[in-house]
Amino acid sequence: MDHTFQLNGLLELPWQFQISGLFRAQSGYHFSQLGAQEDPDGDGTFNTINHGPGRNVFTSPGFVNLDLRFTKRFNITERVKLHALFEFFNVFNHQNPAAVQQVPNVANSPFNSVIQVLPGREGQVGLRLEF
Repeated sequence: MDHTFQLNGLLELPWQFQISGLFRAQSGYHFSQLGAQEDPDGDGTFNTINHGPGRNVFTSPGFVNLDLRFTKRFNITERVKLHALFEFFNVFNHQNPAAVQQVPNVANSPFNSVIQVLPGREGQVGLRLEF
């Protein structure tokens, strides 16, 4: 990856509410083209990297993600507190690549196309007891 921009924040609101977030945008990762079966040093171990175009000269699509958390704190006693958590991951529902096609000339899957993505938008609810 050549470039990464990350922004984290926490905002304290009245009535014991909190909003926090994590935003990350980055350029794609570098990879090599696969497909050639060669044994460069003659040890019987075949290398599948195609050295013709070069090593790590191709770049996958970029990555954009925003995670948010909403928290409400309830004071049960002076020392005991209950936190209600609402968390959302990949808020933009962006299809972030986990794997790309590295082998050329594969039917129905062009070279450098995304073949696996990270999970889409997800959410969860939780409680945390602090004592």
